[in-house]
Amino acid sequence: MKRQGTTGGTEFINDNFALPTRYFDEYEFESAAAIGGNAVEEKKYKRGACSQCAYACKLPTRDEERGVETEGPEFETVYSFGSCQGVGDIVDVMEANELCDELGMDTISAGVTVAAYLKAEDEFGNAALAREVLREIATRETDRGDLLAEGVHRAHEELGVTDYTVKGMEFAAHDGRVLHGQGLSYAVANRGADHMYAGMLGLEYSGELDPEGTLGKAERLVHEENRNVIRDSGVVCAFAGDYVTDDRLAALLETDYEHLLEIGARVVARERHFNNRRGKDVADDRLPYDDEVPDLEAALQEYYAARGWNADGTVPDDALDSPTETAVGYGAVADD
Repeated sequence: MKRQGTTGGTEFINDNFALPTRYFDEYEFESAAAIGGNAVEEKKYKRGACSQCAYACKLPTRDEERGVETEGPEFETVYSFGSCQGVGDIVDVMEANELCDELGMDTISAGVTVAAYLKAEDEFGNAALAREVLREIATRETDRGDLLAEGVHRAHEELGVTDYTVKGMEFAAHDGRVLHGQGLSYAVANRGADHMYAGMLGLEYSGELDPEGTLGKAERLVHEENRNVIRDSGVVCAFAGDYVTDDRLAALLETDYEHLLEIGARVVARERHFNNRRGKDVADDRLPYDDEVPDLEAALQEYYAARGWNADGTVPDDALDSPTETAVGYGAVADD
């Protein structure tokens, strides 16, 4: 983490799991080494850290020949502007990263949207075109830019490509077709295809959970979602798990850990209730590759049951303020 930030796992993920490539058509990128951790480290010209942080995982990078200086790219940007677009040059990825920073765009959604366009135009690998399209998205001054500024969900039919989103959000790099618990997490997450909502990916990459299968993972998913509510609400670094343990998190916030999980459960239920009142239910807890994730329908029902929700993915009013024991995640804590 100190040397390469999140890009340090690029080749490991590519070789052992999946690195979505050319707009999800492929699972492995032949140029992963050219955009991965070692390539990024070669461009790193100093160390950077948040205040008081021992990780110092920031990535100030520079390429003097092309006059590019940026912070990053992190792993998700290496994926979205690298493998997903078929681009195998780290400096091209750095340029796209800096452009997104300047224009105020998320690199995952922007990169995947541009990848969808490159697929439609049979232009995978055309990094210069990708940057041109990014500028047009920001200004919306061309028909192409105006269309793509709406994201994949709204543009996919006109582009003639698969809608690789959940609830309108573009996918992160961690492929639910290979990490089945993460696939379930994408499906049920109230924000959509967000890899940080529960973070099942870390458990499956490490082997703590078997990446195969979805059944039996619902209670652990509930616990991870609840805990991440507290992590994010408390502005705790997502990489601080080694030292911000459950006990320390509770001490920091001056309460019991079980109470924090209950707060997390209420927040998740309220988010879902908000979505329900706007017409979203089980029909929206879908993946564009449902048939490649085993037992997804049954796993959804396990998740709803663990949360104390209805079989159609809606939240009963009495579950908003009084979550069940499984909805709080006590079972997952006891199993630990």
